[in-house]
Amino acid sequence: MADVLGLSPGLTVVGSASHQGAALTAVTELQPDVVILDPRLPDVDAGVALVAVIRQVEPGARILLMGWSIEHENADLAASVDRIIDRCAPPDDLVTAIGDVARSGTRPMLDSAAARARTAAQS
Repeated sequence: MADVLGLSPGLTVVGSASHQGAALTAVTELQPDVVILDPRLPDVDAGVALVAVIRQVEPGARILLMGWSIEHENADLAASVDRIIDRCAPPDDLVTAIGDVARSGTRPMLDSAAARARTAAQS
């Protein structure tokens, strides 16, 4: 993914991580504008706790969740991220989502299923 994103004008990949500890270190040290999170990193329990810690150590970071199935993501996790995109989405959609999240002052969701998950978590 980093190779594809690195070819996109206006995007700079500043780091990557293969486990939770490395992700937190990278977020703290590199202070990215957008964190692309795979909730299924080997040592992450559904991603909810990791998102909370990222928000604590880097409050300004926007979080884009790449899920296997938007409809099946944990409602609390869906409510805690800025946007969700299906990991099978074409690269152009991913680039667009990153740009939207980076520019956004709100927390848009990619589709109605994610919006429903967020609403359910808030009630």
